[in-house]
Amino acid sequence: MDTDELVNRGDAFVAQGRYDDALKAYDEAIRLDPKLSAAWTGKGDVFSDLGKYNDAIQAFDLAIKLDPSNAVAWNNKGTALDEQGKYQDAIIAYDQAIKLDPNEAVFWVNKGAILYLQGKYDAAIDVYDEAIKLDPSNAVVWHIKGNALYELGKYREAVKAYNEVIKLDPKDPIVWNDKGLALASIDDYTEALNCFEKAIGLDPIDAVIWYNKGNALDGQDKYGAAIKCYERAMELDPQLEDECMDLIDVARRSALRD
Repeated sequence: MDTDELVNRGDAFVAQGRYDDALKAYDEAIRLDPKLSAAWTGKGDVFSDLGKYNDAIQAFDLAIKLDPSNAVAWNNKGTALDEQGKYQDAIIAYDQAIKLDPNEAVFWVNKGAILYLQGKYDAAIDVYDEAIKLDPSNAVVWHIKGNALYELGKYREAVKAYNEVIKLDPKDPIVWNDKGLALASIDDYTEALNCFEKAIGLDPIDAVIWYNKGNALDGQDKYGAAIKCYERAMELDPQLEDECMDLIDVARRSALRD
């Protein structure tokens, strides 16, 4: 078996979660050709999957030293650094991967994820837009872009992004919930409730969705219906009890005033 076959074999084992077998294949490839960058990249992937990020980074560094144009090794090094919370170093690695292969959407997505995590929402949106140009059917990217817009208070733009997600994956309850939150933020409670109903239809045991539906009903002064939603949220998630009881108390007092 030649080195390319061994690397392909190792990659297949990684996909199957057979990490010991993958390491044996990569190690045999390296024994035959110690300068084979792809084999060191594969070893790094195994170590990353096992949570051995220092070992992974060492393997990726060797892969990069042997082939500085190995964009995958740069990207995967970025992922390992990201897992260690070394965000600036991770961005440097992702930038290098993007420089080497700017048409690979996943590199942009990974960079955007760190920027989002850091609260750099404008920068994250710019990066996600690049990813969307390359892969417009990626529902996850549209969703995270919507979340970034929401965090910036750009609720109408967030709704547009969530609509793109719904076109691609209409059975995702989380995007219906998130769209509902954005609509509620612009006081469009009727459409927000439609979204929360869709979300509940898809996932009737998500306490947070019931909680959000309660808030939308409260926004319409439908206090009795809101209280029922808060009660259902508490049933599903007792950790919400204190917050829901406070809202129930407010709703009851509001109902008495009306």
